[in-house]
Amino acid sequence: MSEPLQKVEIISNGRAEYPDVVFNLTFEELIVLDFFSTDFTQWTTLGDSDAVVLVDSDTGPIVSGGDGVSLVLVSPLGFVSESFTGSNGLGLFGTETKVVVNFGIIFGDVATGSGDDLIVNFGFMDFDVRTGAGDDIFINDQINFEGLSGSGVVGGTVFMGSGDDIVLNSNQLGDVNLGDGDDFFAAITPLSGEDNFDNPDVITGTISAGRGEDTVFGGANDDRIFGGSGSDILNGHNGDDYIAGGNQKDRINGGNDDDVLLGQNGSDRLSGGKGDDTLKGGNGADRLSGGKQDDVLTGGTGSDTFIFSKATGHDTITDFEARDVVQLSNVFIAGTPAFDDADVLANITYAEGNAVLDLTALYLGAGLNTQFNVQGISVT
Repeated sequence: MSEPLQKVEIISNGRAEYPDVVFNLTFEELIVLDFFSTDFTQWTTLGDSDAVVLVDSDTGPIVSGGDGVSLVLVSPLGFVSESFTGSNGLGLFGTETKVVVNFGIIFGDVATGSGDDLIVNFGFMDFDVRTGAGDDIFINDQINFEGLSGSGVVGGTVFMGSGDDIVLNSNQLGDVNLGDGDDFFAAITPLSGEDNFDNPDVITGTISAGRGEDTVFGGANDDRIFGGSGSDILNGHNGDDYIAGGNQKDRINGGNDDDVLLGQNGSDRLSGGKGDDTLKGGNGADRLSGGKQDDVLTGGTGSDTFIFSKATGHDTITDFEARDVVQLSNVFIAGTPAFDDADVLANITYAEGNAVLDLTALYLGAGLNTQFNVQGISVT
């Protein structure tokens, strides 16, 4: 066996709270597909070779059914096309690691096998991205330095297979299905240097977390996030988000703007954040906090807790029952409670079957949690 031709270390590091990823890969063969050797009708088959494939022109599909380690690098001048009969643009299967770094255009699906694979897109992927079993990583990024520029656009759906997968996005994705496993999705700071975490041009379609304990950070647009099975952490960030927890105990945070949060099954924790939010706990003993501005809270079945503190706005509880609890948080002023039970009861009025608790005159500081059971309450 010859000496390794190339050793590549790939490090992915997004925002500080996101995981680092390190790949150390060694290759034995270099295949260059350039203007002098390729056209749309050419297929490149890698087999079991540990190969680097450099695409610097127009070429047909690149496939691997063996167990070799493969790195496919598509330059800004590269164009990989599916066959006229239909196929993957890149079909890199097998049990070993496959790495795809795209600066150009891939016309056709990008599919990998059961290894721990890495796909990085700085250019255009016009169809679907499909990873198999294994702990896979997909990064959709944009770049602008040293004469290189790319868009980071995926026209189809991203299907992550089983395994603990990571998807990081700084530009435009279609729908994302994270599959089974404890997965992670987030907006990232792109290599272009601009912090896109609050950029409304970062677009993602519906995010389906699937089975497992998943973590999702939405972007600046109107996200649609579905947790599925497992105890998930789901964050909307900016935009008018729609987030559904699914089964088990989920933590859902709407972030800014007017969000709809659904706990569904399990004892969930819902926090609306800023904006006029709608929170529905569903089945289970849920904890609902509308946050700032005017929110509508529905506990659903189970013994639910509705949490209010300073500057929560004019909130409405639609289904308060005797088993539910209203919890007033952060009621200290200079070490002394701002009010007691008598103060609260004195500020409750009743009209048309509803109890209205007005806390405007009672300053809420920080620290003490006091609980009150009040049936049929609308809080302002």
